[in-house]
Amino acid sequence: MKIVLDTNVLVSGIFWRGSPHRILELWIQKKLFLIVTEDILHEYDLVLRRFSFKDISVCEHWLNLIIRNSGIVIPVPLENLCRDPADQKFLEAAVAAKADYLISGDKDLLILQEILGIPIVSASRFVGQIKYFKKYR
Repeated sequence: MKIVLDTNVLVSGIFWRGSPHRILELWIQKKLFLIVTEDILHEYDLVLRRFSFKDISVCEHWLNLIIRNSGIVIPVPLENLCRDPADQKFLEAAVAAKADYLISGDKDLLILQEILGIPIVSASRFVGQIKYFKKYR
């Protein structure tokens, strides 16, 4: 299953427990396939560096893991559909990869509910609504 993760879900999954962490565990177990673009990787890098300022090796570890275990796609340019233009890159990545889900905690993305048939859901909704994940709760 191909997913795009908004930066807030990635960071939450790395530094805290809960549904975002569960999603990262499933990705590490290769039960999910993460899709990124160069712009998304750049944002991940900037934000992870802020959160791991005391130990930059945390940032480097996760970025290397993402680069080695994700699909890097070229975004499909779309009409600006998001209230926050900075979030447009996640929509364009999801469409380019024909992702199964875009997972976000950002209200500017969640309010859209979908992009060209690709559901945009919160981490908790993603984990809770898919039967496949029920056994991992």
